[in-house]
Amino acid sequence: MLKLKDRRAGNIPKRVLIYGDPGSGKSSYCNEYCRENNLKEIVIDFDSTNFTKSPVVNIDLSSDLKAYKGIKEVIKEVKNTEEYDTIVFDGVGTMLDLLISSANGMRRFADRSDRFNSILKELLSSDLSVIFIGQWDMSLDSYQDTTPNKSIIRINSLVNWIYSCKRDGDTFTQTLIKFRKELEDNKTEKKSVSKESTDMVAGDYLEQIKTNLNKPNPSKIEVLREYKEMKKSDSNLNDEMKDRILKLV
Repeated sequence: MLKLKDRRAGNIPKRVLIYGDPGSGKSSYCNEYCRENNLKEIVIDFDSTNFTKSPVVNIDLSSDLKAYKGIKEVIKEVKNTEEYDTIVFDGVGTMLDLLISSANGMRRFADRSDRFNSILKELLSSDLSVIFIGQWDMSLDSYQDTTPNKSIIRINSLVNWIYSCKRDGDTFTQTLIKFRKELEDNKTEKKSVSKESTDMVAGDYLEQIKTNLNKPNPSKIEVLREYKEMKKSDSNLNDEMKDRILKLV
C-alpha cells in the first residue's frame, strides 16, 4: 500500500524566505514569526547581525570547507534533537559566497552549487522547518538585465512563504509576497484567535488580493470582487474576515 504524506496544516515544515534592505527588521520579524508559529529555532548568523533573542549557533566560517562542514553538522545535530525544529540561515547571500571553493575557474562555482544542493537535500529530507534571511538580491524581481544564480532561483521556488521587509523612519513593515495555502484538518477543533492575530491574517489576504489584481492601492469594490473569487476556494474566508480586510483598504 502506498504511504501518503500528511499534508494538513501544522504537519508540513515551514519554508520561508525573508528579504529586505539592511536594518529593515528582517531578523526581528523572523524572531516574531517563530514565536507566532510556535517554532523552536536555531540561527546560523553568517553576517553577525542577528541581535534577537533567538539562539545563535557558533560554527567556524573561516574557510569554504569549514563553513560547509559546519552547516551540515548543524543540520545533522538539529535533526536528532527535540530542542529545536527550525534552522534559520541569517545572511543567506553570504552563506552562498562562503560555499564557493578555492578551486580555479568555473569549478569554484560548480562546487558552490554542489554544496548548496547537498545542504538542501539534507533539509528537505528532514522534518525541519527552514527560514532564509537575505538582502534584496534574494528577490527575483530585483534582476532586470541579469539572471540570478541557480541557488537563488532554487530558494525562491522551494519556499512556501516569502516576506519583504521595509523601513520608513521608525516604521517597519512586512509584505507577504508569496504563500501556499495549507490544507485544513477538519477533525481538529478550530482554536480561537486574538484580534491582533486575525488582523495579521487579514493583512496577508489583502496583500494577496493586491498581487492578484496587480494593483498596490485597489478600491474597496475591487477588493470585494477579488475576495468573492478567493472565497470560492478558501473556506477560511467568512464575513468577519471580509470586514477586517475591507477595514485595511
